[in-house]
Amino acid sequence: MFKVIESIPKIKPDIYRLYLNAYIRCVDRIIESDVRFDEVELIERQRLVFYGVNMINRQSQEGMSCDDLDLRFRTMDFIQAAFSSLTPNEFETIFPIDKEFDGNRYERKDYFYTKKMIESRGSDQKIGHTVEEFLWDYQNVTVTMFVVHLMSTVSELRRRQGQKGIMEEFCEENGIDTYSMYKNENGKQYLQNNTTGEVAAVKKPKPRYLNVVK
Repeated sequence: MFKVIESIPKIKPDIYRLYLNAYIRCVDRIIESDVRFDEVELIERQRLVFYGVNMINRQSQEGMSCDDLDLRFRTMDFIQAAFSSLTPNEFETIFPIDKEFDGNRYERKDYFYTKKMIESRGSDQKIGHTVEEFLWDYQNVTVTMFVVHLMSTVSELRRRQGQKGIMEEFCEENGIDTYSMYKNENGKQYLQNNTTGEVAAVKKPKPRYLNVVK
């Protein structure tokens, strides 16, 4: 006779929390070393960058207070300072360039574009104060997500201060319309053109199984 044994459900690890704890431990070790940041051991600076980027990429800023957003931004700024202390070669060992080689065909940045950018600035020269330009041109999906999160956080901070977000400001300066989505008490969604003020209902596509058969 067989006996059914209930299996123990697997608990999914909190990846954000794991990276956060590793990042905090790394920062504590750097503080305890009591040396200038650029004199900290290379492996520790690389760990800080790796843990910090992955921590930020897995942290949601939804529902954050202004103080939380400010802390998130200052953390990102510190991580960027760690970037600037590395050379492109040292950075590439942490985040290898994405192996995409069809940039010329689709007119986009790819592996060759990134390699050419690194060669032009010097692969053994510290990234330094050009860190923002470097990150913008560096093709690695994890790094790109970090840059997107950084811009999103800065934009949200600006909105909380009554200003326009980065993308809204760019679109306004270049004559590009932007839209805001709203939902009424019945749950129906509407789009409003932020330039003209025009409002239109959002029409959701019908599922294929509801199409009329002729």
